[in-house]
Amino acid sequence: MDINNVYVRDAILYYTIQQYFNCNDKKTSQFITQLDHFDYRSGLIHNIPYLSLQLHVSEKDFYHTYLIRVKESFKTLPEDVILVKKGDKIYSKLLAIIPTAPPYLFLKGNVRLLNEKSVSVVGSRNASKESMEKTEILVKALVKRNIVVNAGLAKGIDTITHQTALKNNGRTIAVIGTPINQYYPKENKNLQLAIEKHGLVVSQFPPCNKVNKWNFPTRNATMSGISITTIIMEAGEKSGALRQADHCLKQGRDILIPYSLLQSSLLWPRKYIKKGAHTFKNIKEVLELLNKNDILYKKV
Repeated sequence: MDINNVYVRDAILYYTIQQYFNCNDKKTSQFITQLDHFDYRSGLIHNIPYLSLQLHVSEKDFYHTYLIRVKESFKTLPEDVILVKKGDKIYSKLLAIIPTAPPYLFLKGNVRLLNEKSVSVVGSRNASKESMEKTEILVKALVKRNIVVNAGLAKGIDTITHQTALKNNGRTIAVIGTPINQYYPKENKNLQLAIEKHGLVVSQFPPCNKVNKWNFPTRNATMSGISITTIIMEAGEKSGALRQADHCLKQGRDILIPYSLLQSSLLWPRKYIKKGAHTFKNIKEVLELLNKNDILYKKV
């Protein structure tokens, strides 16, 4: 990554400020919005004294954070990482209409996929054999119809979603919960590398930030945001997939649930059906529901 690019320098300064807000985009954006005399392009000679004063830290502390913690971490990013800012042409238009969309995305792979209409196929990390088989059948049908599928590169359903897409020459996006130059879980490193080559890997987390537990539900919001629909193939009552369902409801995106889950002892399927989720019994019904999706025909 070219750290001398003006857009990259803007990002380095943004993430320096973010360090003082526990890496929270919402709080960081609120802080920047209320500043009267801040311009990313004003130069460090102006910005360091001004921002350190507003943040109530010493200029030395701010410069150290900028230079050592953030800028040095950006130097570790490979040259093929593409940084895009919200509002850029490459940035997902579906994601951009969400108020909480991340200000920057780090991308590796086919960036055009970010603005293709895609479907998120997610579920339990400890999925049953039956659910894995059903996921494989569903993803095959979707990619056969040239639909992009995305997931979070987690174990279980996410993994079979990506693997099936790649095996069938389909297009897939992995939205990860780590910086883009890290691999989690470790056993999916080769899968992530394959997606970088044949699909697209997306991260909203800069290389200077630690991997926190909240990264993963946070990235679920991004996964929902780039998708016209989220399909939850299997999930326990506390599954991360349900956090994505909650984001779908807030974002006005469809949720699809296999009808068979209504026959189980799980409580969450009925809960989300009451809130507007749809059930399906077969591939035909999935395709019918996708064809009825308003977002599919909207220009954003």
